[in-house]
Amino acid sequence: MADFESSVGTFAPRRAHRLLLLVPLALLLFAAGVLRWTSLRCPALDDSLAAVLVAAAATLDALVLAVVFLWRRFDAPWHAAVVAAAVLGATFVVGGLGIPGLVNGLDRRSQMRTMGDMRTIATAIESRALERREHAVARPDDIDALARELEPTYVKALPRLDGWGNPIHFESDGRSYTITSYGCCGEPDGADIHVAPNGGTTTFSADIVFTNGSFVKFPDGTQL
Repeated sequence: MADFESSVGTFAPRRAHRLLLLVPLALLLFAAGVLRWTSLRCPALDDSLAAVLVAAAATLDALVLAVVFLWRRFDAPWHAAVVAAAVLGATFVVGGLGIPGLVNGLDRRSQMRTMGDMRTIATAIESRALERREHAVARPDDIDALARELEPTYVKALPRLDGWGNPIHFESDGRSYTITSYGCCGEPDGADIHVAPNGGTTTFSADIVFTNGSFVKFPDGTQL
């Protein structure tokens, strides 16, 4: 009987020690999940940002576990494994909630910058029209021709890229003009993009369109 208890007593800690191997495994899974999510997103996030997020999570976990293990001695290894699992679980929850929120904030900032730049272009176009009684004529997407008409008299430097780094599109026939950003993906809207009757959209991939002094298609409400 004593021998059986002794064998159980040595087996349990060894098995519990193996549970600690879940710590690096879980961090690898977390890293794989973040990298996969960033690659599938439209547009795909820079790999460097994903690496920073993973490194920050791993460093925070290591610091928390180090503090906990130094602050308290555990009676059995499986107690330590439970604490490690709890820390990793908290990382997954916080990461799952926080990372999308962070990226949403970055997209929102890009969206607002895009709309501000489009207003800047429109103001320059309208200022020129007041003097010459016509809008600058430019073929679709010939932003350089528009820049030659506006710089530096009406605008110091004409914005050419939207907040996501994609080209801003412009066309005019001399009587009217349209300025367009294709949103975060840099591609024209598809049939799956819902547009409200007032022109409002709720996705970062939706076009933003400014025509003859006002936005006719624009972000409105919560963006996804």
